[in-house]
Amino acid sequence: MGKEVTPRRDAPLRTGAATAGGPEVAAHESNWITPTGRCQERGSCYGFSKQRYARRKVSTRLIRATHRSFRTRGLLGTALHPDFPANPGVYLFWTCRSDALPADPFFPDERRCLDANMLAEDGNEDSGNVLEVPLLGNRVDRFEWDGSSLTFDRNLIMLRAFQNDGGLLPEGQGDLGQQARGNHNGGVIRFGPDRALYIMIGDNGRRGQLQNLVDGPGGTTRADDQFGGPEPDDAHLTGVILRLNDDGSTPTDNPFFAAGAAIPGQVGANIQKIFAYGLRNGFGMAFDPESGTLWEQENGATTRPAS
Repeated sequence: MGKEVTPRRDAPLRTGAATAGGPEVAAHESNWITPTGRCQERGSCYGFSKQRYARRKVSTRLIRATHRSFRTRGLLGTALHPDFPANPGVYLFWTCRSDALPADPFFPDERRCLDANMLAEDGNEDSGNVLEVPLLGNRVDRFEWDGSSLTFDRNLIMLRAFQNDGGLLPEGQGDLGQQARGNHNGGVIRFGPDRALYIMIGDNGRRGQLQNLVDGPGGTTRADDQFGGPEPDDAHLTGVILRLNDDGSTPTDNPFFAAGAAIPGQVGANIQKIFAYGLRNGFGMAFDPESGTLWEQENGATTRPAS
């Protein structure tokens, strides 16, 4: 695996004016926010002006080195801190790219994003290759807005992105020859009325314990995929809504906090972060303004009417 590094905190993301017919480069002005916090597939989202209520496109050109042109990767979700702009926090759910294609197409060379591929810099272009992504290529980061640009502050969590299950390992999975994929990433993020940050990630095609399959698709003697599982370690924390504090720490009043505390290591710590599990994939999440109840939208599999 590639080395893990800390992104530079003083490297601002680049912004610029949107141009018709040209590259999708859009300015984040201080009075622009995304009304739903949900970006479209292929890495674009729409914002509106608090003053003019006009629609304007905001693109992943703010963060290069993402998968803005492949399936449901790219800039997938945005959220402003509840105290914005007094608190300048801007939160993004996005997919980073790896330094290069992996030597083995079934095992990425990088586990996490490398610093060189973190932020928008000359020559660091987006990738549309499904395999050019770290294992944990989906990430939620906090940036700070100073009125003209966004500057990286911290990473809150890194989540599974790499999907290529058609290899020989583990044996007997029934997916030999399956094409590599880049879907079911979810990506919606919301601050709730309790001021916690809710993060939705789809199942990434995983069928482990978080899909109510206690032993995964292969039974008690078989891993979920070539990276392990079916227990929700970092490579299998998918199909969930996570609930975190605004600094990325885990609230002690989460519904499975006590259950996770009884399980050692990575798996227990991840269970403590979970607010809901058993999700397939979705592009919508909202809180009822009166009751505070969280509503989540699910994408179903392709269906056809009975003939």
